[in-house]
Amino acid sequence: MHPPALPSTQDPSLALSGRWGQVCQLLAANSNQAMHTRDIARHLGLPTSGRPLSSLTAQLCYWARNGRLIRTAPNTYKITLPDALTPPLGS
Repeated sequence: MHPPALPSTQDPSLALSGRWGQVCQLLAANSNQAMHTRDIARHLGLPTSGRPLSSLTAQLCYWARNGRLIRTAPNTYKITLPDALTPPLGS
């Protein structure tokens, strides 16, 4: 099973303006570290408490359950980068 590609690598015509696209860009730019939900919310300009944070938490959890993200700890996520960005073994 291969991890999903970033939206722009699947179809260049897809805009990255939706929440998934924004989260993708943010996590890909910080792919060397996992990010907490509050940090993701802060970068997206969302409130870091209350209903908006709960909504983002639920969405991140859903994406992690569906293999789009990796949950590294409670409320902490990393992006699953496409294989194309990973050098082949033995090269």
